[in-house]
Amino acid sequence: MTKFILRRILLMLLTMFLVSAAVFAITSAAPGNVARNVLGIQITPAQEASFLAQNGLDKPMVARYFSWLAGTDWRARTKVDWRSRG
Repeated sequence: MTKFILRRILLMLLTMFLVSAAVFAITSAAPGNVARNVLGIQITPAQEASFLAQNGLDKPMVARYFSWLAGTDWRARTKVDWRSRG
């Protein structure tokens, strides 16, 4: 029985990893330059570099995946004064 439960847990973890990797790959597959898609075609190279750095898009794919997996809400709290909201 223990072997069955352990195997099910391992398969569940593998499935969760594969689904999260697929979701990340699909959401990261936006065509073209993300900065130009968001800010428009008139942006300067400095604005483009700043946008990519602020959103973590200048990092390698593996680093972006683990950052995405961990979530960014708790990091956003350090950049926004959330206590002043009402």
